[in-house]
Amino acid sequence: MEFPYPGSRGGRVFTGPRRSAVYFIALDAFLRSVLGDEVARFYQIIIGDSQAVGKVCSRIYAA
Repeated sequence: MEFPYPGSRGGRVFTGPRRSAVYFIALDAFLRSVLGDEVARFYQIIIGDSQAVGKVCSRIYAA
């Protein structure tokens, strides 16, 4: 699998408040069950940490 975006973990960041954690756990499980565990290297899930999201997005899209 190749990913068209720069960055060591791909260019997708799924994020939301802590109350959305169950949704993102289910999304991750679904993607892995359909596409295999390898798919997880193409995204990150960051819950309840807007500063971490900013840092990751800055690193991914800096170029």
